[in-house]
Amino acid sequence: MLKLLKNFFFPKATAHDLPQNNELYIGNIDYKVSYHDLKKTFGDCGEIVSLKVIKDNQTGRSKGFGFIRFKTVKDAKKALRLNGSQLKSRKILVTFAKKRYDEA
Repeated sequence: MLKLLKNFFFPKATAHDLPQNNELYIGNIDYKVSYHDLKKTFGDCGEIVSLKVIKDNQTGRSKGFGFIRFKTVKDAKKALRLNGSQLKSRKILVTFAKKRYDEA
């Protein structure tokens, strides 16, 4: 009974519950990772439409995160498999990017 209640109030997410979005957030990126490093790492997942490493305006140093947009949602879902993988000295975080308010 307890398990039934737990599943009712806290259902497990499935692949079908993921938002239909072709843009991914890449976090915990080593500060030395470049645009080319990310393109090489994610290139096998599908066609990359855009890729951006976010940098500090004053120093030009990476802020440790970026965004990748794939041509299709299917390609973005393939790239989710890289979540937790090692890139240079860190394990990266790969999730669907949240829509910004100005895009809604």
